[in-house]
Amino acid sequence: MSPDGGKGAEGTLDPLNIAARYPEQKAKLAAMLTLETCKNILTETEALLCWIKQLL
Repeated sequence: MSPDGGKGAEGTLDPLNIAARYPEQKAKLAAMLTLETCKNILTETEALLCWIKQLL
């Protein structure tokens, strides 16, 4: 669960991890990962990290 109770960074990152394992998916993945998309993923991941640290 994410800090906002929604999909959050983990829901975004998990499919990327799976897609990166398969060579036929790499071109599609590279096209999807624009600078703006990467910035959003980084922002969501940083928020998730802060939330996890608060739980510890």
